[in-house]
Amino acid sequence: MFCFLRNRFVLSVCLATFIASSVTISQSDGQTTNRADRTTTGKIQSHLDAGEFPLAIKLASTLPKDQNDKWLGQISQTQLAAGSPTAAFDSAGQITNDLRRSSVLSSMSQTQSANADRGPNANGSMGGVTEQDFTPLIDLITGTIASESWLDTGTGLGTIQAYPAGVFVDSSGTLKKLKIDAKMSSREIRSLAISDSGNRRAQWPADLRTISLTRLEREAQLLAAQGRPLDEEMANLAGMTEIKYVIAYPESGDIVIAGPAGPWKKDKRNRSVNVESGKPVLQLDDLVVCLRNAWGNNGKFGCAITPRQKNLAATQNFLATSKLKGKKWSRQLREVLGKQDVEVFGIDARTHASRILVEADYRMKLIGMGLEPSVPGVASYLDRIKLNPDGSLPPMDVVRWWFTLNYDDVVSDADRMVFTFNGSGVKVLSENELLDEQGKRIHTGQSHGPTKAFARDFTKHFEKIATQYPIYRELKNVFDMALVSSLIRHQDLAKQVNWNLTYFGSEHSPNQLTYKVRHEPVARQVNSVMNQRVLKFRKPTSTVKHTLVGVSGGISYDAHEVMSAERIKTETDSKLANETKRSRPQNDQTNWWWD
Repeated sequence: MFCFLRNRFVLSVCLATFIASSVTISQSDGQTTNRADRTTTGKIQSHLDAGEFPLAIKLASTLPKDQNDKWLGQISQTQLAAGSPTAAFDSAGQITNDLRRSSVLSSMSQTQSANADRGPNANGSMGGVTEQDFTPLIDLITGTIASESWLDTGTGLGTIQAYPAGVFVDSSGTLKKLKIDAKMSSREIRSLAISDSGNRRAQWPADLRTISLTRLEREAQLLAAQGRPLDEEMANLAGMTEIKYVIAYPESGDIVIAGPAGPWKKDKRNRSVNVESGKPVLQLDDLVVCLRNAWGNNGKFGCAITPRQKNLAATQNFLATSKLKGKKWSRQLREVLGKQDVEVFGIDARTHASRILVEADYRMKLIGMGLEPSVPGVASYLDRIKLNPDGSLPPMDVVRWWFTLNYDDVVSDADRMVFTFNGSGVKVLSENELLDEQGKRIHTGQSHGPTKAFARDFTKHFEKIATQYPIYRELKNVFDMALVSSLIRHQDLAKQVNWNLTYFGSEHSPNQLTYKVRHEPVARQVNSVMNQRVLKFRKPTSTVKHTLVGVSGGISYDAHEVMSAERIKTETDSKLANETKRSRPQNDQTNWWWD
């Protein structure tokens, strides 16, 4: 009766508890343990009815984990109804089962939204930063990348024509290349991971910072449920610039990533970069995109900037029939080439990760055509073109370059609980294509001459290029996070720690509070750009123009390329144990990162 007079919701809790207790009585058969549990639950309910929440929480902690989780859910809901939201969310945060915790937080978030009369989507936008805080993709490409080379913003020459499979990612192939160390015990490795520097400032440098993805998800979800924005440390993954290790801890329910980290700032392009090295900092948005892709599209994604077939056919006709010369010829050729279509597949085209793919692909073509500065050892395609020995022009092939994975073997301990991987992460592949009279591409499956040489040298000097153009370090970061995401899925790490990705998983879960990745405007098409080079015949008085009409390519990521079983290496020494000795999850569950 007291419950009814105080709150109708509390009455329903009392009734539910009574029914549950009745079932326990019928099944207990007089066992002492169940009688003790019934006595405890009765006391908990009494404390709950009296508003003595700390005592109720303390008693609930003496029950088995699943019962404790159920009571914490009821306690948090009652606290919220009683006007104590801070205490309510603290209680909900202690629920160990992520499915139950997510359900409780989603319900509490809806309750708060209704009480505040903020509309059904008010909390849903708190997972990331709002859209207007981000530089539009269109402005980024046309305004910051060789703006003088765009038809709309400049008068430069040059062209870029990117064909499908430009950026194509499939990380599961890499994970099949996992090698196992049968001599190394994961128990030994994880038992060494016991130290904690005590540092709680993410802006301090660390050789090895550890982030628990499961704890980070819980803390981010708690903020969203309360209608609070994501904090800067979470958005920038505590300043981590590289992932070196992935470790699973089934006993504590943690999956952790570890790598170097330090203070960060915003550069002139609003990119978060390390203060000392200038390396881009890993972004939570990109990690969530990769996790969802690993489960939703099996670790495959990419982008392409594709010329339109009718424009290619018109270009061929123009080259064969035009009598124009000089600037008139170049201007007319740009008009004939027209626009090209931008396509992103496997991930949402509106995301930060998508912008990275498109920008990296586009800039690589500009470097390849000599429209942006390169680095020593990587000459542009045009600089490599030479006349044939007989003095004739080289064939007018269509050049195709694209990014894909470039990892060495993935290394694991014998228990498949500790993983590491090495390599630049990114390489450029190439192909010489032909065009028929209708502008249809003809794949040759072969690469030769300047086309092959540029791809080879770009890959060889990738670190130098990435130092000059941070976009390529961002690209590697996305590749690394995609590989880690596929590893977590395909090695069943999530199942082993009972992680259901309730907040970082699918954003389309009904009645579920899920992380909202920030969005930005999408470039659907870009203007073609054209470049040319004059080559001389053997006769001193004769010259002829060799024109590069199109460059194709993009980025591809396919996890299967780097996950084959034959490339899973065995670690024969204690390197993994030594390098990860500081990665063990700490007892304080609110600490989602530590050094």
